[in-house]
Amino acid sequence: FLVPAITMRSFSEERRSGTLELLLTHPLLEGQIILAKFLGALSLIAMSLLPTLSFVWVIGELGNPVWNLDLGGIWGSYLGLFLLASSMAAIGIFSSTTTKQPLVAFLTTMILSTLFIPLVLNGPEIKRNVHKATFGLMYQTVKKIRNIRR
Repeated sequence: FLVPAITMRSFSEERRSGTLELLLTHPLLEGQIILAKFLGALSLIAMSLLPTLSFVWVIGELGNPVWNLDLGGIWGSYLGLFLLASSMAAIGIFSSTTTKQPLVAFLTTMILSTLFIPLVLNGPEIKRNVHKATFGLMYQTVKKIRNIRR
């Protein structure tokens, strides 16, 4: 809910209040304006993720033994979450450009994010490659080792 709420007023509120024309008359390219709004949304998303880093520290200190964590997995999860949020921000800014109402942009972003991202991630080619790179490859290797022993 955070990312659609951040991006829902990017362009829709400016169009509704009439300040979009003022913004477009500045000596900036349209792509620069869109990039600035996108980077602003990304910085707010990054700032919202920063407090959760304290959980890593607390879990690391309270673990037995201390700092017995898979930090690569943790940082990879943070990177994946940030990239997922950035794709949702792009969808949200696109939705905000198509309507004057921020609520419609919010709902459109929620629907498109809920439908589009799983479709992309569950495409047959991507699903096959992810399976090969993770459990499929490991299973095939273990199966070959068992066959060699026999």
